[in-house]
Amino acid sequence: MQADQKELKILSEADLQSCAYHHLSNFFAKKKFSRWYILNQLPMGKKHQTKKIPDLVIARMKESGGVKPIFLIELKETERYKESAVVQDIKKLSKLIQKYKKCEGCFFVYSVYDDKLNSEEILEMSNKKVLVSGCYDLLHSGHIAFFKDAARYGDLYVSVGSDENIRLLKDHGPHFSQQERIYMINAVKYVKKAFVANGSGILDYEPEMARIKPDYFVVNHDGFDEGKQKLCDKYDVELLVLERIPEDGLPPRSSSEIKRKLRFPSRICLAGGWLDQPWISKIHPGPVVVVAIQPTVDFEDRCGMASSSRKVAKKIWGDQLPKGNLEENARILFGAENPPGSSYVSGSQDQLGLFMPGVNQLCYDGHFWPHQINSTVDKETCDWLSKVLHMVYFQKRPDGYNPLLEQNITKDGVKKLADSGELCWQSILKRDVKGLGRALTTTLEAWSEILPLTVPDYCWEEIKKYDDHPGAVFSGSGGGYVVIASEEPVEGALKVKVRY
Repeated sequence: MQADQKELKILSEADLQSCAYHHLSNFFAKKKFSRWYILNQLPMGKKHQTKKIPDLVIARMKESGGVKPIFLIELKETERYKESAVVQDIKKLSKLIQKYKKCEGCFFVYSVYDDKLNSEEILEMSNKKVLVSGCYDLLHSGHIAFFKDAARYGDLYVSVGSDENIRLLKDHGPHFSQQERIYMINAVKYVKKAFVANGSGILDYEPEMARIKPDYFVVNHDGFDEGKQKLCDKYDVELLVLERIPEDGLPPRSSSEIKRKLRFPSRICLAGGWLDQPWISKIHPGPVVVVAIQPTVDFEDRCGMASSSRKVAKKIWGDQLPKGNLEENARILFGAENPPGSSYVSGSQDQLGLFMPGVNQLCYDGHFWPHQINSTVDKETCDWLSKVLHMVYFQKRPDGYNPLLEQNITKDGVKKLADSGELCWQSILKRDVKGLGRALTTTLEAWSEILPLTVPDYCWEEIKKYDDHPGAVFSGSGGGYVVIASEEPVEGALKVKVRY
């Protein structure tokens, strides 16, 4: 309508009314809303008590006959009317909808020639409250379209799942913290207020529903379930189910679909790290144990999580694993990361760990590529490992950090590292969390002996926090994530899912 107002030189309420009627009629026809009507008066009982307000009424035919007004629309050409007159009509419309409670909302449409009125003032006309709930991680255009649609029914309140509850429900933390998600959602113009849900489980918003006492609780059609309906019935809240309709010109979006497309996995090195370097494994051969991780966590860069390898892989193949032989694809990635003439050749456990599913024992004997690969994708074993692995973010690798400046490469030290890799592999196959913990700790100790700078004093101070658990290791040299083996919960930890 804004374009129409400029192009058609709309200068009267009659012009606005015709324009609004035209667009609404086309919209209902396009959406095939056959039971919806546009009226020029408000039916109130046996008499039509429209007076001067509203100009248009959106109504829906009832099953029992007759029509039910849903939205009231007042139109104003602000170039011809003083601001005070416009504000006065807004107040009248607000009072009218309070009086006639069967209506669900109202709109005030005004000319583009005056920018003193904004959408926030229009939304304030309705005293009705609307509550929506979700994680809203990876905020996208589909969320915004949903907020916009829900806000048509009144002031929009958004209950946002806490970091703790997301970990409880999904076994992994969100991509963005609750503070970030609240900040982003509160910046959306359709939202009156966003807040962290104080409850737990699927219905974590129940305390907020009891406190706010909304008129409506709104979900998308794929978000409806009987539990939500029962909760709304308990608090006398009307449940509204909306269709997913993207903004014109934009593709449909959903969080689940976006996450399904982000398929390039991650990997964790549990034990034996550095043995994939020939100058280490030639001293004593031994295995590196790496675990393929589902892409449910957006790990920080410079934390020993193969983020550099993932970036190169995404440049080659996009966000999905390529088809074909897994080891050959890993060789392609290894070559892309280490072109001829490279001053430093990265270890191949990164590339193999990204491609090979499940748990992998990579056996090195003085060469860049392992001479033997042992793997397991046993579901029970992988699920057990998912339960006992916990990751707590510590810090990124410091700028300018070089763990190779100090070396003490001895056969005993490298053998200790190799033994930790074998112990880790056998403990996983036996589902022995104590043995797994010893393997992680032994790897850390071996690193400290042969490459002292890989585990600085501040790292040892951090690892002491987890002495009550079977064992722990850092994901990278100089920090990264603390990887803890424990059957007990670990405060503040991320949960990962082993890919098999």
